Amino acid sequence: MKTLDPGCTIEAARDEFVSYIPRIRDRETVALADAYMRIAAGDVYCENDIPSFDRSAMDGYAVRSEDIKDASENAPVTLSVAGILYAGDHKEIICTPGSAVRVMTGAYIPAGYDCVVMQEDTDRGSSRVKIYKAVGRYVNYSFAGEQLKHGEAVVKRGDRLDRVALFRLASAGWDSVEVVRRAWVTIVTTGSELVSPGQPLPPGKIYDAVSALLSASVREAGFLAETVHAADTEQEIKDALRAGGKSDLIITTGGVSVGEKDLLPKLMEELGAVKVFARADIQPGTPTAGYILDGKPVLCLSGNPFAALANFDWYFPHIACALTGCAAYIKKIFTARLDDDYDKGNRHRRMVRAYYEQGSVRLPVKTHFASSLEGMAECNCYIILPAGAKVSRGDMVEVLML
Repeated sequence: MKTLDPGCTIEAARDEFVSYIPRIRDRETVALADAYMRIAAGDVYCENDIPSFDRSAMDGYAVRSEDIKDASENAPVTLSVAGILYAGDHKEIICTPGSAVRVMTGAYIPAGYDCVVMQEDTDRGSSRVKIYKAVGRYVNYSFAGEQLKHGEAVVKRGDRLDRVALFRLASAGWDSVEVVRRAWVTIVTTGSELVSPGQPLPPGKIYDAVSALLSASVREAGFLAETVHAADTEQEIKDALRAGGKSDLIITTGGVSVGEKDLLPKLMEELGAVKVFARADIQPGTPTAGYILDGKPVLCLSGNPFAALANFDWYFPHIACALTGCAAYIKKIFTARLDDDYDKGNRHRRMVRAYYEQGSVRLPVKTHFASSLEGMAECNCYIILPAGAKVSRGDMVEVLML
């Protein structure tokens, strides 16, 4: 296990850190109703063709295309109606030349009929029907297995079970699915200045809002989260870290810089943690660090809300992928045209809150303090600027969606 030098790229810091994160191997079977946004633990296959029969895609008449090839508005073809089938019916009707079957959308199409004429192109007759339009073979005709075929993968290992995945599973007849155990995250906020919301606020104190921010972010990913607070004492911080001993990931906030009360680097060394990176080339949150403590990843974030959130949003999706095997957590970086000027030079690469829409990105706020989440409600992405960059309207910039 190696330690990257200060000033390494955030890409190198992220990739090296996640390379040491063990994948969760525990599985559990849950009902489909409880599987939303869980991660599939294995491939699930379709055991039958879905649907298992040829069916009508329209309300109309199942016919032989040969019988109506010359049908037109001025010269309709008249067919005898051999029966009627609704969705859910299954009745064999012998196909004979010159016959039709009245069918509703989703209804079984008896063998021999090879297309469906929409009812709008007929006189809607019950015993005999006039067809006013020629229809080609297999028009308005849905084949067996059109949705899923026997042996086809319904979901694959590592898939995030979103609403479409659950629809596919239900369509294939599955009422439960094996999923990866939910990852457990312990969030440790440090700082003697922090007070829990709901408590009286003494002079010089602030409410611990970062724990709510990160806890919600973790739960949004489908993980379980607990929060622990520690004042700026060595014993409280060590106790808080030990409280996360059974979790899959520990995230800390505060205490990671170079101030007198920034105790985490010293304590992590005392606890035998291996430092993977610290002080990568990024603002805000330059002091962010990654450790492996007793085989467990520990991501140490700044105590400043925006710095903590920006670095969480950079590292956590890849951590989530490493833990679960689900690549859907990872957001791709792309380029877009900037609609505003940004003339603040930075010593490091910088993540700036922004809003992306239709190929361009704008800056809803003009102040970019690490200690404030001002304007985040109006933002849906970050732009990532090179060190020292001053960019202007019309420049192309890197975009990372939230």
